[in-house]
Amino acid sequence: MWGALFGTKRERFSLEELRYLCDQLQHFAQAETESKQDAVRETLRSLAELMIWGDQHDATLVDFFVDHHVMQTLLRILRQRSNRRGVVAVQLLQSLSIMVQNLTSDIAIYYLFNNHHMNAVIQHPFDFTDEEVLAYYITFLKAISLRLNSGTIQFFMKEEGGRLILPLYSEAVKFFHHEEAMVRIAVRTITLNVYSVDDKEVRNFVLSDGPVDYFWDLVTFIRQQSFSLDSLVAEAEKGDPNTSRLEGKIAEVGDLLYYCNDILNSGVPALSAVVMDHLLTILVLPVLLVSLTPPGEESMHSSHAFGRLSPLCSMYILSRFLTAITYKPLLDGVLAVLMSTPSRPRSDHPQPTPGSGTRQTGDPPNIRGGGSEAESTAADALETNKDLGAHKEGKEDGEPSGREGQPSSGGEATTAGGGTDEGADKPLRRARSSREVLLSYLVDPDDKLELAALCTLVAMLQNSAMDDALLDALGILPRKKRHKRLLLQALTSSDADKRLSEFYGGQSEQSEGQQPDGLERADSRLSKEGSLEASSVGQEETEGATGPAPRNGETTEEGQPAARLRRPSASSLRGSSLQHRNEVFDLLTSLLCRRPPPCVEALGHAGWLLHQLLPESGQITAARLERISAAHAASTRDLLPLIDDCWCDLIPSIIGEEWTVSQKAFETPSLQKDSSVVLMPVPRPFAEDDVSSSAVGERTRARVKTFVALHLLERLLVGGSMPHSPAFGEPSRPPPTVRADRKGLSLSGVQEGSEVELTAGEALPCRVAFERGKERSVYLMVATSGIHGSLLLAEAAPTRLGHGVVRVTAPLANCKPQIDSKHPRWLHLRIRSLRSPSADAGTMSPVKSRSKRVPDGRWTVAFADEERAAYAARIVEEEMVIQRTAVRETLKPLLEHIDMQSVEAEGLESNLGEKY
Repeated sequence: MWGALFGTKRERFSLEELRYLCDQLQHFAQAETESKQDAVRETLRSLAELMIWGDQHDATLVDFFVDHHVMQTLLRILRQRSNRRGVVAVQLLQSLSIMVQNLTSDIAIYYLFNNHHMNAVIQHPFDFTDEEVLAYYITFLKAISLRLNSGTIQFFMKEEGGRLILPLYSEAVKFFHHEEAMVRIAVRTITLNVYSVDDKEVRNFVLSDGPVDYFWDLVTFIRQQSFSLDSLVAEAEKGDPNTSRLEGKIAEVGDLLYYCNDILNSGVPALSAVVMDHLLTILVLPVLLVSLTPPGEESMHSSHAFGRLSPLCSMYILSRFLTAITYKPLLDGVLAVLMSTPSRPRSDHPQPTPGSGTRQTGDPPNIRGGGSEAESTAADALETNKDLGAHKEGKEDGEPSGREGQPSSGGEATTAGGGTDEGADKPLRRARSSREVLLSYLVDPDDKLELAALCTLVAMLQNSAMDDALLDALGILPRKKRHKRLLLQALTSSDADKRLSEFYGGQSEQSEGQQPDGLERADSRLSKEGSLEASSVGQEETEGATGPAPRNGETTEEGQPAARLRRPSASSLRGSSLQHRNEVFDLLTSLLCRRPPPCVEALGHAGWLLHQLLPESGQITAARLERISAAHAASTRDLLPLIDDCWCDLIPSIIGEEWTVSQKAFETPSLQKDSSVVLMPVPRPFAEDDVSSSAVGERTRARVKTFVALHLLERLLVGGSMPHSPAFGEPSRPPPTVRADRKGLSLSGVQEGSEVELTAGEALPCRVAFERGKERSVYLMVATSGIHGSLLLAEAAPTRLGHGVVRVTAPLANCKPQIDSKHPRWLHLRIRSLRSPSADAGTMSPVKSRSKRVPDGRWTVAFADEERAAYAARIVEEEMVIQRTAVRETLKPLLEHIDMQSVEAEGLESNLGEKY
């Protein structure tokens, strides 16, 4: 006792301190520590600190730790009944995690990992109802996984039941479905770290019976989350939005798809084959592609045994899938299935029901040997791509395909509603391919379906792993890539001179969209021939389509499941590429020309797609350009009446803001943001007959967005580039005759609190009540400067005769001066909302991002007699005309291209040509 009180103090970082801590731990290990938990916790914390310090500064501390078998002592403490939960379990897990993360010497690391000490902790029966224990346990597993490599993995492999197992992996995946998002994310990190270890025994374990079911469970969970997301979207559409849950589910689905992509690209062919197989047979083929078909229409891919998503949700998840996945064999397969057409009926097979997390008979499919109904589904779907080998004569870009604005695929022309021109009751109606169904939504009247379809196409083009030949067959291969491919084919052909002459010869003969250019001539000729010269490109495209196919259950060297997603030959794909490309042109043109116009996000994506397909100026046909110009003119006519309304003075600045936004949208679509908004509740727009300033403001912003988007798109398609900024005119000074006996008051420098001259004829004496029952004598004045104008109320200055102090200002624009019908000395002035129109107007942004709608204000000023009230109303009207005229002159350069005859036909000529 006295030694403890008066003995020398131990140094904190010393061998003596470590010896003391180890003695304490030995003491705690001999009896239950339930009554000494705080002391145990502090000892464990100090031990971790001392070990990390010793690892960096004094190796004798590490040697002492090893020689005295401290890990065995810690395990004895952990196995005490009271330490399945609580502070001791938490501190021990935290201390071990810190040591695993920070120890660097081989001796320390190997001792921690040796003799299955860590496996003992991993398999300890912790009480995970204690959330803190669970959090530190998952952190502990994650810390170990970050130290895994081909050298350390041996310490975590354990023989059990005559085979090697990996407890770290087995215990981690048990928490894959945990309700806490951070736990699920940590489990994904742990598994990816395991997959990255280049060790045959680890990979054999992961793909062995039992552990391999995790991948089936993973894809099934994605399917369940997809149906859960669909349910939340349906609830939101019924007016019961749970935005936070919806956003969380959207993020979860996206994270899971990126996780699958990480597994696919882990560099383990057999592992990639398993995940690819499950994604196709559990999610893509029977759920996503089937659900594209509108309810009531027969799908060619499945018997719907998995259940259906809404077409909107299926397109959203498909677009996220095509964005997240970069594994080329899987992408090739999905695109090939999109192109497939019905070949023969198949018998239905029992499948798991949506939302079921339990395995049913035959699930998961045996991907390591033997066939399965899932394999036959994928194989049948891809085998039907041979139908594309019917080499039809491709139409040139100058020839519209089918009816104007309608797709003309090789069968029935799809309508805007997703149906066909054939009668619905015809017994031999052909089931449409997924490609036809997807494209039909481009002309759907539902903005959400339109945008979802566009996002899917944009995702295909933005994914660099997509196959050019398959994109060409879909009709969406960018022109620059087609140019490169065809030029390479011409250069490597046996008659290169002739091919190059044909390739470049048509360009000089082209006549404003009437004749195809050299690229189209070469593409058309190759389409008719249906073959490629022997070249590296041709070999790459046809590889895998010839030769004996491997048996079911085998995998290729690239990890692609054998005898399944086999790409069609290049010749079979090329036959309809021109026809499909013209079909996409027509659909995008119809979308851009739709009335009422689509949402701004759809305009941006459609314009970007059209520019990708036709990047060079003058290549768009005259007919299509005429339709886009007509849509541009219509958007201008929609905008013109707003020049006379209450936000006219802000129109130029709004155009400037939206100019930059639209330029960015045409250059790089914001796919991540725009694809998710299709699932969120759409704010209810103001009624068209609502003339409040909030309603007019939203209409103004929305119509400006449409006008700017179509204006830039027309310039982009015609000239190949977009103006950097809008061209505004300079408003002229109004002639003296406009104001008759007045000079007018300049707005320059006028603000609340400033002093102004009370000029006769400009300053109109009146009375106003700022508070109930308290009238004050003021002067009503109107000040303008260019497109800006303000109403002023000024009080006489106490120190300067003939001057006043501005007490309050309000916008002049369309303030609607009106004499009161019962009190002719009263003048009413409408004051618009002080809040500028929301930047989200005209978009599909969620409700919460919209600004609060503020009611209009009103001034009522009383004059000495009726004549003075009428005179004040006339002055306000005159200044409003001056302001509107200045706005028209400012916008005139942007409106000069509009066909004035069409404007006059609408009775709007005065809006453009009104003079003083």
